[in-house]
Amino acid sequence: MKHLFLSALCAVAISTAVAAPKTPAKPVPAKTAKKAALKVLHYCPTSGEKLPSKAIGTTTYKGYKIAFCCPGCPEEFASLSPKEKDAKIAKIVAKQAKEEKGKA
Repeated sequence: MKHLFLSALCAVAISTAVAAPKTPAKPVPAKTAKKAALKVLHYCPTSGEKLPSKAIGTTTYKGYKIAFCCPGCPEEFASLSPKEKDAKIAKIVAKQAKEEKGKA
């Protein structure tokens, strides 16, 4: 009798586990997605010059990975207003896009 009861209990547990709805996949958090989608800039945002092989310092700004060409550039970039930073980044993005089009 005990074996029959245990068998029935196991059957119910297995059928419930199989029939249970699967939990939906969790969406990727926005912060994680942004980290994966960082666009690397190949020009110094302060001077606009192409980065040397050994760039000075890096930072991220609004989805962009930024490096600098000279020791004073990170400090100068940090002192800019958000509007000025956005304008500098926009110029570099346009410059890189034009450069990439020329290669294609």
